Amino acid sequence: WGIPIPIWRTEDGSEEKCIGSLAQLKEECQKAVDKGLMNENPFADFNPQDESEEHYNQFDIHKHIVDDIILVSESGKPMYREPDLIDVWFD
Repeated sequence: WGIPIPIWRTEDGSEEKCIGSLAQLKEECQKAVDKGLMNENPFADFNPQDESEEHYNQFDIHKHIVDDIILVSESGKPMYREPDLIDVWFD
């Protein structure tokens, strides 16, 4: 029952990004593809204007998916997702 924390950090911890939306994640994934850190953007077909349930159901943001996403920092370093989870019952 854990929710992946949407924070990516460089291995040395000097840079981090907190992702606030699927639209932002799509943009950041594309930057990583352009830098050669990822082969494809798993959110390339995401359209922020399409708020239908059918559209959103096409994109999986569960832990086993987002853990494979490598982003790129402002200085060009690879960034990996924070491994901790937040409890869904967090108050």
